[in-house]
Amino acid sequence: MGADLAYLSFIMRVFLVSALLFCVASAHLSTIFDANDQSRVKGSLKLFKSDSAKDLFFAASSLALLGDTLPNKDAACRIAAQALESKTAEQIYYGAELSEVLDCPNKNYKTAVESIKTLLKEKSVRSVAFAAAAAALFKEKKRTAESFDMSSVVSALQAAVEQDGVKDVADAVPSFELSGKVLETLGAAGDKKSHSMSLEKAKSLFAAVEGDENVLYFVEEDGQRNLHATSAMLRGLNRLAGNSSLDFVTASQVSALASTLLRAKHSTQPEDIYAVIAGLKATVSGLPTPVAVTVEDNAVVSLASNKPVQIRVSDAFGNHVAPATVTLLKASVKGQTKAAALASNQELKAVSGDASNTLYSLDLLSSKPLPGPYNLELKVHPKGASSRKVESVESAVRSVRVVASIQVSDVEVVVSNKDGTGSNKHTIKYGSSKTISAAVKQIVVATFKVAVAGQTQAFKPQQVFAKIRHTPSDSFSYVVAKASDKGYKLTLELGSADQIPAYQGQFDIELLVGDSNILNPISWKLIQLTLTGDNLKTKSATAALTTAKAPEIEHQFRPSEKRPASLISLAFSGMVLIPFVLLLLGLLTSRVNLGLFPTSGLGFLTALAFQILIGAIFSLFALFWLQLNLFQTLAGLAALAIPTLLIGNKALCDVANAKTKTE
Repeated sequence: MGADLAYLSFIMRVFLVSALLFCVASAHLSTIFDANDQSRVKGSLKLFKSDSAKDLFFAASSLALLGDTLPNKDAACRIAAQALESKTAEQIYYGAELSEVLDCPNKNYKTAVESIKTLLKEKSVRSVAFAAAAAALFKEKKRTAESFDMSSVVSALQAAVEQDGVKDVADAVPSFELSGKVLETLGAAGDKKSHSMSLEKAKSLFAAVEGDENVLYFVEEDGQRNLHATSAMLRGLNRLAGNSSLDFVTASQVSALASTLLRAKHSTQPEDIYAVIAGLKATVSGLPTPVAVTVEDNAVVSLASNKPVQIRVSDAFGNHVAPATVTLLKASVKGQTKAAALASNQELKAVSGDASNTLYSLDLLSSKPLPGPYNLELKVHPKGASSRKVESVESAVRSVRVVASIQVSDVEVVVSNKDGTGSNKHTIKYGSSKTISAAVKQIVVATFKVAVAGQTQAFKPQQVFAKIRHTPSDSFSYVVAKASDKGYKLTLELGSADQIPAYQGQFDIELLVGDSNILNPISWKLIQLTLTGDNLKTKSATAALTTAKAPEIEHQFRPSEKRPASLISLAFSGMVLIPFVLLLLGLLTSRVNLGLFPTSGLGFLTALAFQILIGAIFSLFALFWLQLNLFQTLAGLAALAIPTLLIGNKALCDVANAKTKTE
């Protein structure tokens, strides 16, 4: 076989470099293709309709991988039969695959086999690759009496590659997906010689590959192409693994590639969906299985529920991967690297009664965490025997959000002068309201504490402020409460224009407490305040905005101007034409003087060219009058102006010289 698919090896280098670069940052999965994703995809694909065998194959295969079938099987089988009669390798391949997926009755591959024999002789890499894939399918399924010689098929593919002449990475990427298709074809074909050579080349690439950011750039230049290429490569390696051991491929490397697929799990096109599902299926069968570590219940836990945090350790589909020891290395407040750990070095317990054997529980709430986001650093160590090749996860950081109800307590309101004299203290219970009268220029100071319900530890919400509403005018202002070690302090200056202006009437002071991690945001009318004193202003309610239907706008166009009588228009037109008529009469009666027109040499040529250019300009003006617009005319005039100027200058100089010699 000579170069043992040099093109394929080159593409694999690009693919594996990108995988290893991503592996540095991710040796495990942070999300999975769970039951909800599978249900959503099934519903979408069952509604899909197309006349393309390729699209129907992707839809039917995706459903088959999820344990479901494509509706209207008979119509899809007819489309598959039509594709088998095609003369293109890609159509024949997808027609055959669709027939096999749907198990169509009366499959007739006779015409397709003859077409594949011809197509294997073409020079197009893509055409030969799909022809080889179809040949491998026919041999694997034993649907034809004639068996293809896969060594000859691979040789035909190599010849097409050499004709294609790949030069660099940029040229290679457009055929990136085909490399995976070739690996898948070799795996399906059962050609041991091809297996051995391809595996040796893949092994050397895994061992010797070096990072190159430029390669990664080329791979990720097109997200969808990268998705399909990643899936095809995983499927290809998986098919090879069915006949040989891929001991040089690690779970970390496969995990990096599976993460690429999971980022596209919300795709809607059948081809993209198939790439995700089929690629992930390869990671849970023959290839080393990446471990997914996820937090259940949308990574939210309530202090009131007192339930443990549940961690799922599974494969990419949420299924059991292997018995494991799961350890919490550290739980800390998210974004606070220097904060003390909330908990550390705790072994998680397997959830009893979990049929999937994937759930582990963590008693995080016993540490009495405050509401907010936390990071859980976890370690997963497989134990015991397993039919899969699974690697340990040394550090997987997952986020969890703790939510809780809060309470406001120890509320005291003090009305006093600015120097602290004449103070009047009020104690207010949560939920009640206090009516207070105070003079302009005094201050109102409210102090209170915020804590998690049922706890005494102080909690600082994201937003704590007062909303001040002047009841007669329905106008508002806001004042932010200041936090301290003792709680919160709200200071209101009476008579201040930006807080509580010197208006007559009642002011409602409402305490607002909000945070994304609390279950009961607080809106509490704390005080009903009335100002006393002289020179209080009166402010009435502003006019309310109306939403009634506005009257319809009727546009009135200006009436046409009165035109003059037709006789005046005709007379004016005649006056305009008189100069043109006089010009014509003058040209007819005058004698043309050609005495100084050169008759030979360069002077004749320049004079003739000058006359032609003048005529061209007049013709351009005529065309402008008839059909050209102003911009077209100006462009043509600009093109004629420069040669007319230069040639005209030369021609007129020759005439002047000739006249001087004559005199």
